[in-house]
Amino acid sequence: MNLRPCLIPVLWACLAGAAHCAATTPDWWPRPAPGLWKAETTLRSARTVTTTQCIDTATQKAAEAEAQKQTQGCKPSVHQRNGNVFTSETVCGDTTTQVRLTVTDNQSYTSEVKSLTHGKPSMVVVQKQTRLGDCASAQSPDASLRVSPAK
Repeated sequence: MNLRPCLIPVLWACLAGAAHCAATTPDWWPRPAPGLWKAETTLRSARTVTTTQCIDTATQKAAEAEAQKQTQGCKPSVHQRNGNVFTSETVCGDTTTQVRLTVTDNQSYTSEVKSLTHGKPSMVVVQKQTRLGDCASAQSPDASLRVSPAK
């Protein structure tokens, strides 16, 4: 299974402002600190997949650039913050994507992304992201994907 094409848009949906979140996120929207990150991603009533990735500033900028491309023609996103909870809503055609990001601290986040398309069941993705530390010197950003077997 090749997860690389969808890794950034799903893995960093809320943190990097990627496609499932919004084309442009405000400066106050949280972004992951550089380093090695683990993400446990669960689609509603499906198994959890765990990935790790080395993230740097260039990786974040690439994710945001991809998001801008993927959300061209969408209505402007609505972003809100209430304490440590960040929310966003983006409408593209007949699909509304809602994001709820809870920031525990600078090292961990939990996100829930709901995609609602008229006439179809909603899709819900829950993800727990944890910074594991600095990237090893041999690891290059965006090249260190490791996928664990599904639980």
